[in-house]
Amino acid sequence: MPAATVTASFWDTESSGQSGSAAGTGKTTSEMKSAPTFSAAGWDLAGESTNGSEDYWDLDTGGEINAGYPFLDWENGTDTALPVELAYFTAEQEGGKVILTWRTETETENTAFRIRRNGEMIARIEGAGTTSEPQEYRHTDHYVIPGRSYTYLLADVNYQGKETKHPEA
Repeated sequence: MPAATVTASFWDTESSGQSGSAAGTGKTTSEMKSAPTFSAAGWDLAGESTNGSEDYWDLDTGGEINAGYPFLDWENGTDTALPVELAYFTAEQEGGKVILTWRTETETENTAFRIRRNGEMIARIEGAGTTSEPQEYRHTDHYVIPGRSYTYLLADVNYQGKETKHPEA
């Protein structure tokens, strides 16, 4: 079996205490937290790509993500979708039931909506995924007691399972 050649691989000589390795190149902590170190080696850093390729790596110069070292863009949640842009969310009583209606102006990675009545989830409605077209939604709550007050909360859920709550109706 032929020997493998390792290129564009780095380690921090200061934090690791290693001065050498069988493969890769040692860099100082400052170099390990600097975009030019990686973009010069051909890494697809966010904002650094010149050939139109997809960005796979990123650096957080503030140091909050991965202590300022490179990280996979998708793995650490920096490539987050824009939230659902909600135009309105209304609840209207009609003949012993409550009709909930809402409209989105845009949706990005929206897998579903969750509807809560007085804090309890009562429905899950499929979202439109990713669209720049307005979407109309409707849900009928048949299980209400006349004369009681209810508070409804709408939340969207993205592909990663993160829930974003919208104003109550």
